[in-house]
Amino acid sequence: MSNPFSELRILHRKAIYPHITGCNLRTMNIARLAFGVFSHTTVFSMDNRLDYEGDIDGIHVIQEQELRTVPEMVKYYTRAITAKELIVPYTNRAFRNSENALYQIEDPLLYPLLKKEKISRFILDEHNVNWEMFSTPQPEIKKRIYVKIAFRRDKENEKRALHHATHILCCSYRDRDILVSEVPDIENKISVIPNCVNFKEYDPVHRSKVREQEGHRSRILFIGNPSHPPNADAVQLISQIIAPQSSGNYQFIITGKNPHAINPPENVQFVGYVRDIRETIAEADICIAPIRSGSGTRLKILEYMAMGKPVIATSKGAEGIEYTEGLNIIIEDEIQKYPEIIQQLLDDEKRCSALGQEARKLIHEKYDWELYRKPLQKIYRDVAGYSG
Repeated sequence: MSNPFSELRILHRKAIYPHITGCNLRTMNIARLAFGVFSHTTVFSMDNRLDYEGDIDGIHVIQEQELRTVPEMVKYYTRAITAKELIVPYTNRAFRNSENALYQIEDPLLYPLLKKEKISRFILDEHNVNWEMFSTPQPEIKKRIYVKIAFRRDKENEKRALHHATHILCCSYRDRDILVSEVPDIENKISVIPNCVNFKEYDPVHRSKVREQEGHRSRILFIGNPSHPPNADAVQLISQIIAPQSSGNYQFIITGKNPHAINPPENVQFVGYVRDIRETIAEADICIAPIRSGSGTRLKILEYMAMGKPVIATSKGAEGIEYTEGLNIIIEDEIQKYPEIIQQLLDDEKRCSALGQEARKLIHEKYDWELYRKPLQKIYRDVAGYSG
């Protein structure tokens, strides 16, 4: 069996190293599933601060600084607002000796770059419906200005990337339907490869009894970097509504740094960057996702569920997940009701346990990366033009 493409080159928009976050976890796991189809797989990425080359969990990563000087930044951001077709800064190494390389881009903003390099055969991995992200409230004024000016251009670029891609991966059937409704000609070249977890790496741990015996407060967890606008909104809801209205003896734990604009109440604790999020989830009694905007599927909820935790989320937060409300998750869009629901769950250990068990079962049956090894490898073989 021969393959005209011996190498897979995955182009990621933002930094991979040193912190593996939700968006690049998808990239890295898909890269692992490509083993067996290509002799080499390399993930390229860009960062404003750090160069890096090395192997991360068996995947070769090449990361370069995209803007090294202030004049470069000024020039790029001026162009980013005014250009009719934006070409983002990217490492030249991604395009050296590319004759036998199949390309996969993790952001439609990278499509003009492929066009410039005359690369016509590529896979587009849509982590979100990107144009939906423009409806997310932007806390920074410079981002609000960019969104206002660039929305139409970037949406048209995303549609062109969808049209010209050889194949498209997306995270859910919801996302698939939205993308196809805007670009109907992609219907036969788009596949749903959902966000997943490596199920065997997530062990259910129930710590509430231990903490109760040791006199510790119960923990309510929200995972999310507050620099991401949907997470920033959720952090505000927790700090201004959910936590102040909660009368129980429990603590809200939020990963990431405390935004300067938020003065959290005493029962809210920011724990900063967490290297192994599983340890933090293991210590939680209940996990929440009061998300009101954004797009795609939230990895945080899949991780909560994989650890067997009871989860409360908005319908927007749980978007794209094939859940059964009341069986494996509690869906509540009225933020004011969260304190009451949290207290009810803390008072009902049997229901907490049942929700967690059913949540873990859902992940095992539908959201384990291993389930998608063969489907994804078939896509790669078809796109790469395997013959034999």
